[in-house]
Amino acid sequence: DDAEELEVEDSDLRTTIEKEIREETYVCLVCTGEIDYTEEFWSCGDCYRVYHISCISSWSTKGSSTDEEGNWKCPACHSTHARTKFQDKCWCSKTINPQPNQLHPGSCGQTCGAQLPGCPHKCPLACHPGPHAQCNALGPLLKCKCGKHENQWPCVITPYIEGWQCDEICQEFLPCELHKCGKKCHAGLCGKCETFVSSRCYCGQSTDMLKCHLRMPKLSFGERREDNWVGDFQCKLTKDVTYDCGLHSTSIACQPVPKRKLHCPQSPDILKTCPCGQTSILELNNGVNRQCCTDPIPTCDKLCNKTLPCGHRCKWKCHDGECSPCLEILKQKCRCGFNSFNVPCKFISQGFEATCTRQCTVLLSCRRHRCEKICCPDESSGLARERQRKKSLRNNQVTSRNANSAFNVEAGHICLRTCNKKLSCGNPDHVCHDTCHAGPCRPCLESTNDDLVCNCGKTVVMAPVRCGTTLPPCDHPCIRPTPCGHPPMPHNCHPDSVECPKCTYTVMKECNCSRKIKRSAMCHQKDVFCGNKCDHKLPCGHTCLMLCHKGPCVCKSFCGRKKKYCSHVDRTPCHYPEPCKLEDVCAEPTQVKCRCGRMTKTVPCGASVDKESVAGTPISCDVSCVLKERDERLKSAFNITSNSAESDMANVPYSDEVLKIASVQEKWCLQVEGIMREFMSNERRSMSFKPMRREQRAFVHELAECFGLFSESQDPEPKRSVFVSKKPNSASPEMSLAQGIRRFQAHKRATTKIPLKVESTKKNLNAILIQDCIEGTTRDMVDDVVRPLFGESDMLYSIQAVNKTKYLVVPEAFMRSSDDKEEKLQQVALKLSTICREMFISNVVKMVRINIDYDIVREESVESISNESSSKES
Repeated sequence: DDAEELEVEDSDLRTTIEKEIREETYVCLVCTGEIDYTEEFWSCGDCYRVYHISCISSWSTKGSSTDEEGNWKCPACHSTHARTKFQDKCWCSKTINPQPNQLHPGSCGQTCGAQLPGCPHKCPLACHPGPHAQCNALGPLLKCKCGKHENQWPCVITPYIEGWQCDEICQEFLPCELHKCGKKCHAGLCGKCETFVSSRCYCGQSTDMLKCHLRMPKLSFGERREDNWVGDFQCKLTKDVTYDCGLHSTSIACQPVPKRKLHCPQSPDILKTCPCGQTSILELNNGVNRQCCTDPIPTCDKLCNKTLPCGHRCKWKCHDGECSPCLEILKQKCRCGFNSFNVPCKFISQGFEATCTRQCTVLLSCRRHRCEKICCPDESSGLARERQRKKSLRNNQVTSRNANSAFNVEAGHICLRTCNKKLSCGNPDHVCHDTCHAGPCRPCLESTNDDLVCNCGKTVVMAPVRCGTTLPPCDHPCIRPTPCGHPPMPHNCHPDSVECPKCTYTVMKECNCSRKIKRSAMCHQKDVFCGNKCDHKLPCGHTCLMLCHKGPCVCKSFCGRKKKYCSHVDRTPCHYPEPCKLEDVCAEPTQVKCRCGRMTKTVPCGASVDKESVAGTPISCDVSCVLKERDERLKSAFNITSNSAESDMANVPYSDEVLKIASVQEKWCLQVEGIMREFMSNERRSMSFKPMRREQRAFVHELAECFGLFSESQDPEPKRSVFVSKKPNSASPEMSLAQGIRRFQAHKRATTKIPLKVESTKKNLNAILIQDCIEGTTRDMVDDVVRPLFGESDMLYSIQAVNKTKYLVVPEAFMRSSDDKEEKLQQVALKLSTICREMFISNVVKMVRINIDYDIVREESVESISNESSSKES
C-alpha cells in the first residue's frame, strides 16, 4: 500500500510540473518569474524543482550559499551541488537543446532509460520531469543462501542484497569433526563449534564445561595406562610434584603430566658448579664430586653477579637461594619532567614514579579553570600547546573563536567539572548542567504551559512559553487603580516590576515645621516645606534657625551666655543639656593697642579665676612708634603740617596689593567685593567662585583675608577656582573697596616725588644672538666664524644652541658686564654680521641682554646700536 501511495505521489508531481510549465504558471524561485515551455530550464536532481538556466547559473556563482570552492545549494531543498556548466538538455539528458514541446515541455520523446535504484532494470517512461517510475518487471531467479533451492519475485521486492533463506537445517560437520552445524540455511562457512563439552584440566584436579572450539587437548599420563587422560585446559590450581630422587619436590602450575618423573635439579649430574656458577664443585671440594642430591653445595668467595630482574647484578657473595634486592641508585625525572630525583632501582622496578611539588598551571579545555594537579604528566604538552596557540593567534592563522578546536587538548586537561553558569533566561535557579565548556552556554530549555499575559490582558504570548521569554511592550493604557483614588496619569501598560507614575493630582497639605501652613502640593509628595524659618522655641532657650524641616529641631546657635570673669559671651555651639563652662579661660580674640595708639594687635582675652582680661592693657611700642613720635616732634618744631593722605591710609582695611590691583581693574574688583558682601550677609557657610586665572585668584585670596574668610584654590587647571568659608571672626569691612581705592590714589598722588634727574636704568648688553640661520648650519660652523673675531679682542666665549636656527655667543663673566665690555662686544657683532651674510650663515645678528638662565631679557639690532653710537660721536 505504501508503494502504491508513493507511486501516486510521484505521478502527481510529474504531471503537476508538466501542467504548470505548459500553462506558464510554474514559478522560478530565483527570479520569481513564470517558466514557459519555450525557455531553457534546469531541474534539481534531489527535489526536482525547475529553474531558468540563466537564473540558476547566476545563483550558483553569486548566491549567498556559494563557498570558496564553488559549491552551492539548491534554493528549494538546500542540497549541495558542485560547480558545473549548465546546458539546455531534455529531462533524460539525452538531447541537447531539445525542440519546444507544448504537450510535454522539455521532453525529447524518447524512453527515459535511467537506471532505477536497487534493481537491474531501467525507467520505462518517456522522457519526463520529476522522479522515475517504480519497476514493474519480474526479478531473476535467486538461489537461497545454502544454494539448494531457487525462487522468483517481482523486481521491487526481490532481495538482491540480503538474499533469502530456505527452511532446511545445515547438516555439515563443524571443524571439531564431532558436532554438526544445526543452523538454518546460511551462506559461507559454518563457523566455530559453540557446543559446551565437559572437560578435564591437564593436571586432572578440576573439570569444567567448555565450548568445543576453546578446548586444547593434550595427553596426561597416570600411574597406569588405564589412568591416562586427555586434558583440555589449564586450571588455576598448583600441584606438588616429587622429583625422581624421591626426596625433593616442587609446586608447579597446571600442565600435562609427563610419562616419567622429573629429574631432580640438585642431582650431581646436573649441578656441577657453585650457586653463582663461576667455580666448579670439583675445584671447591679438591677434586671430589657430590655423591647425591642431598650433599651440600659448596659456595665460593666471589660476588654472585647474577642478573637481577631489573638488569643489574647481585652484590652478595656466592650464595644459595634468592639474590639480594637491587641496591643501585638511579636518576629519574618526575612525572611532569621539570625535576629529577635520585631513587632506588627497586622503587622503579615496582612501578612507582617520583613526584615533585610543582603545581600545574595549564588552562583546561574550558579556558576557565586551571589544572592545579601536583606534578602533572601533561604539563609540558599543555604549555607547548598554549605557546603554539598564542603564536597562531599572533600570526592570524586561527581566530579566537576556533582556536580551542584547532588544537587537540591532552586527555588530562579536559575539564570534567559541571559548568554551573547561570543561563541567559535570567532565572537564578536555572544553571548550565553541561560539562565545563568554552563559549556561551546553551539556551534554557525549561518552559511553562501557562500563557504569558500582560496586566491589562490585551497582550498575550501563547503557551508553551520558554523560560526567559518577556512580554513585548504593550501599547494599551494601564488599568491599575491608584492607591489614593485619584485619576491615574495616562501611561501604557507595564510589568509589575515597574511602578506606575506617581500621582500628580494637586491637594492641600500641611508643611513639616511647627507652623503647619497648608500649601498646595502633588498627591505623591510626602514632605511639604513652606520655606520659612522654623523659629520653634527650643528647651535650651534658643529658637530653631533651620528652614521648614522634617523631624526634630536641632539647635545651631552658639551658647551666648556671658563669661564670669570678662565681658565676652560663650561662642561655642549650644551644648544643652550640659552645663556651661563659664569659668574656663576665655579664648575670645581681643584687640589691644600700644600707648601711642599706632599699633594694634589681636590676642586671646585670657580672663580666668586667677587672671584678668587683657582688654585695656597696653602693649609695648616698637621701633616704628618711636620713629613716628620723633617725626611728629620734628614736624611740630619746624611747623610742618602732617599729610592728610597718610592719616587717611592708616584707617583703610584693605592691603596695598588689593588696592593696587583694584585701582587698575576697578570694575571687576568691585564685582568681586559685591559677591563677598552678599555672601557675608546671608546664612551660607561657604561658597565657590567661578573658574578664573591665577592673577584673579590671587586677588580673591587677598580680599578674602581682608574679610576674615578662609580661602583656598580647588580643582586642576583650567577649572581651578577659589573656595571661601566663614570663620568665627569673619566680618565685612565698614569701608567699601571704592572708598579705599580713592584714598589709595590720593595717597599715591601726595607721596609721588618728581625726580630732579633722570638717570638711565638700562643694563648693558652682554651677548650676541645669531638667528634665522640657513638650514644645515652647525655649531662648529658658527665657532669657525666667531673664533678669529674674539681672538682679536682677547675675550673668552662660549656658544649656546637655543635651537636649530638660533645660537648665543656668550662672553666669559657675562653677568658682570660694563660699558667697555659692551663696546668690544658691539665691534665683534658688527664684523660678525657682515661675515655671516657673506658666508650665507645667517641674515640677522643682534646684541642681547641675558640673565643667569640664558633667557633673553632685551635685544637690539646691530645696525641700530651702530647708528646710535655714531650719532653720539657726532
